[in-house]
Amino acid sequence: MSGDNHHLHVAVHPKYELDFGTIIRIILVTGFFFSVVIGIFMGSSRFKKYLLLEKLRQQFKSQWNPIIGFFHPQCDGGAGGEKVLYQAIQAIQIDNKFKNSQVMIYSGSQLSPEQILAAVESRFSIKIKRENLSFVNLRLSNKLKPDNYPRFTILFQALASIQVCFEAMSLAPCDIFIDTMGVGYAYPFVKLFFGPKIISYTHYPIVSYDMLNTVGSNTVQYNNSQAIAQSKIKSSIKKAYYYILIVLYKVAGYFIDQIATNSSWTNNHILHVWNAPKKTQIIYPPIDTREFSVLDLNKRRKNIMVSMAQFRPEKEHDLQIRIWANALEQLPQDSKFYMIGTVRDKDDERIVEQLKDLAQNLGVQDSVKFEINQPRNTVISIFENAKVGVHTMKYEHFGIAVCELMAAGIVTIAHNSAGPKEDIIGANESQVGYLAESEDDYVKFVQLGMNNFEKLGQQFKLY
Repeated sequence: MSGDNHHLHVAVHPKYELDFGTIIRIILVTGFFFSVVIGIFMGSSRFKKYLLLEKLRQQFKSQWNPIIGFFHPQCDGGAGGEKVLYQAIQAIQIDNKFKNSQVMIYSGSQLSPEQILAAVESRFSIKIKRENLSFVNLRLSNKLKPDNYPRFTILFQALASIQVCFEAMSLAPCDIFIDTMGVGYAYPFVKLFFGPKIISYTHYPIVSYDMLNTVGSNTVQYNNSQAIAQSKIKSSIKKAYYYILIVLYKVAGYFIDQIATNSSWTNNHILHVWNAPKKTQIIYPPIDTREFSVLDLNKRRKNIMVSMAQFRPEKEHDLQIRIWANALEQLPQDSKFYMIGTVRDKDDERIVEQLKDLAQNLGVQDSVKFEINQPRNTVISIFENAKVGVHTMKYEHFGIAVCELMAAGIVTIAHNSAGPKEDIIGANESQVGYLAESEDDYVKFVQLGMNNFEKLGQQFKLY
């Protein structure tokens, strides 16, 4: 046995620890490479936009005039937002500075341009020139529908808006991007990757501090279910969710070049969120009341109550039918209720069917008439014979229908909030209509207006 000593050699690796400085360097390097990748992508997008824009200029023969794009996928909707859209386009087409500019509508409609413009003329009496106007069809526009997202609706719609705006600008970039739909969360991406001037015409803020207050006060309404309102934990989570959305909405506001709002109420909320008074102004929706104001108030009218609003959940048409059912017992036997509105798709059709079922259940189906997607002359004919009009949406941003009801000499009742309160009925020193806060208020005012129309019709006529 050898006496040599045998040594066992074990490799010892030094323990490697990340110190604070190393972590910072890793973060900085990662951030640098990430910024380079984003920068390359942005530069590539801008360059592609430049090439495509030059191609469009040649195609449209608009070398010295800006190409103006209106983002309004629901351009065939037939409601107040669409009326504003086409009135704006008409104004551009007759303006000396912009009349030779090419106008594009980023559209999600399945109808042809000719069908859309024919409906615009029929419903709004707005005639649009076909020359210098093109429709850019968006394949992804259905992703913007709120019904796709039963939970976290605003968040998923925001993400969808970014995707759809990317599609729009990739297909047909523009010099001036005018959003009339409310896709504020997409503004930073549109500006950074494609670089147009951005004009936001805001009908209704996507998120507002009122929404936080609604959740905080445990109020049940169409966007705050009873399950959430009755749970402190769920309400706290939803408040945090809304707060994050408001912060992101604030950031989006920095990328807008010009902001227009449609009412005092909307303007106050947008100033609160975006805080940009120098580039924010109110542009009230266009309301041509000449067709209504010439109606003869001395003509004997029928015992008709009327409402006019697109069939959407927030318009609260179900409340109108309950009001009618409760008011009917003290109205003349021949009284009728005409519900005028537009239907865009199967979701709207489903609302109408639910309303018909409600009328049946309340026993008023014979006195409630649904007037769907009617042309302008039919609406005027109904207004000419009506005595009372109701508008039940809470926080209606402006209220074009309210103005038109009043212009027709109809005793008009609207909710005591937002546009009807601040800009229309409540903005006048003399009484020109009624503002209601509860179902009982509406019932009382409907009965008063219907039974005393001859006196009140002359007194309330404003426009």
